[in-house]
Formats: sequence, structure tokens, C-alpha cells
Amino acid sequence: MFRLRELERKDIPIINGWRNDSGLIENLGAPFRYINPDVDSAWYDHYMKTRSNSVRCAIVSEESDEIIGLVSLMNIDHLNQCAEFHIMIGSSENQNKGAGTFAVNAMLDHAFRNLNLQRVELSCNITNTRAQHVYEKAGFVREGLKRRARFKHGSFIDVIQYAILREEFLAVSNLADLGGGASGFCSLWLEKVEGISSIRHVVEICDDAFASPVFQSRVSERSNYDELVRKWHTSAEIFCIRDAAIKGYVVLYANDRNTRRAFVAMLGVRPEYQRQRCGKALLNACEEFSRWKDMQTIALEVLKANTNAQEFYRHMGFTEESEREHSYIFCKQL
Repeated sequence: MFRLRELERKDIPIINGWRNDSGLIENLGAPFRYINPDVDSAWYDHYMKTRSNSVRCAIVSEESDEIIGLVSLMNIDHLNQCAEFHIMIGSSENQNKGAGTFAVNAMLDHAFRNLNLQRVELSCNITNTRAQHVYEKAGFVREGLKRRARFKHGSFIDVIQYAILREEFLAVSNLADLGGGASGFCSLWLEKVEGISSIRHVVEICDDAFASPVFQSRVSERSNYDELVRKWHTSAEIFCIRDAAIKGYVVLYANDRNTRRAFVAMLGVRPEYQRQRCGKALLNACEEFSRWKDMQTIALEVLKANTNAQEFYRHMGFTEESEREHSYIFCKQL
């Protein structure tokens, strides 16, 4: 997993290497130029003098302090409460592991909850489909298209304009309910989990949350487990609740436009963290995200033998809709 810290001078040599990687720069807004270390050193000095109008953070792993990406809020307009968003993940070995998704959500949380912004906007090359997927899952809304606006690799390409408002972000992340006070979650937060390696990490850590473990029961059938993780990565939303430790997670499908029904495929909290309202927070996140996706109902399946879970879901407003041989389907109107 990952964390943010403010950019430091020690990061500049690594960033300079990224800026001289033409393949990396091809997906970003800036044109490729050969940049010597002195230029980036001066760039850092300028940032230190203009911190009131910008925020630049290093993306680092929890195990190491070495920078693996850069995420920024630029041109902060305090009167109109808006800013521009930029992100860069460094070498290819650090890409597609969930670092970008984490950084997008963490920086938006900082923008809306700490800096009191109302709007964050960005531009994205139309060729960068991976970034578009990350932005749209975070809640960014496509606002327009700038035709042939950037010159990249010998030709002009279109640029997509995205923006997200404070209320849109909170609807997706449900972080508003985890800010302390009456909710009691002063040190916990919800985090969207993306990237196959990050999903595996969360599933394996939380395997003791289930009577029939997801990982251990499938480890002997590795292909089935891999297929399940790939399916979740492609089609589902995964949220985990955590502080320093991951306490539980939920898997949600909210993409059926025909029935407009969301489905909670998996929800579990590790035994030592139960009865701390973690399950409630995860389920609330599913409901808020499903509403934002314009779903009308949300459903889940619970075993007949699991009477504690049935009581919990009834308390959360769910009712029994149908019965199967060994389980009930519970449903709630949104």
C-alpha cells in the first residue's frame, strides 16, 4: 500500500530521470524535452517559494520512503476555490499496482477536506485510456474535448477535459462520514483498492474475516483464485477500511444499467476489529457509490446459518426478498 508526503530535495534526481524518459512523457501533458539536473533543482526551488498556490507530494510505499510517483495540485485559486490536478507514476515497474488510484483519491481528499476547495480539474491525452479509467472511477466528470490541442510523438492529438466537485468526490469515496466526531472514525478511512497486486494484498490480509476463507480455500486451485481477482479488478469496486492496519473490505458490483441493481458480492471485517462499526462504514460506502452510479436498489446474499449477519443487514435497512436452499437474498431501496 502507499502514502503521500511532501516533495523533498532528495527526490529531484529520480524525478529528473523520469522527465528524460520519452516513453513516460508521451502520456503526459508536457512536451518531451531533455532536462538537466540543474533545471529540476531550480524547479524545486521555485516550488518552495510558491507553496501557497501549489501542493506537490511524493507517492511512496509504506515499506520505503523512496518516491515512486508525483501528484500535485497546481494554480490553486483561493477565491474561486479551484485547482489543477497533475500526476505522474515513474518507472513501468511501479505502474498498474494501484499507486495512481491511491494518489488521486488521497490528493482529492486533501483538496476538499483540508484546503476547502470546491472544484479540481485536469486534462488528459485522449490516447491515455488507462488514466481515463482511473479518473472516471474516482468520480471525475468529462466536461469537454479540446481538438488537436497537443503535439505528441509527431502528431496532434485531442485532449479530454475532466473536473470533479466536492460533493461528487464525497459521494464516491464516502469519506465525509469518516471524519471523526459523532461517527467515531477519527483515525480510520475508506480507500478504494485498485490494481491486481493491491487487491491480492487486501484479500490475503483479511482472509480471517470469513468462515470460508477466500484466499486459503482457493490457494490449491490457483487459477480459480487468479480468475476471481481479475474479475473483481475488471468489473467490481473494492473498498477497504483501515488505519495503520487493513481492517476489512467489501466488493461491490454497480454496473447493471438494465436492472439498476447493485450487488454486494463480499463484505468482511477481521475478527479483532468487529463491533467497531467498520462493517457499517463499508456498507454505507456501497450505498453512496451505488446512488452515485444511479442504481435504484442494492442487494446481497447471506447464509441462513449466519444469523448475526442477518440481524446486521436488517439493522441497516435491508429486508428479505427471496429464499434459496442455504441462503437469503436481502435488498434495500436506494
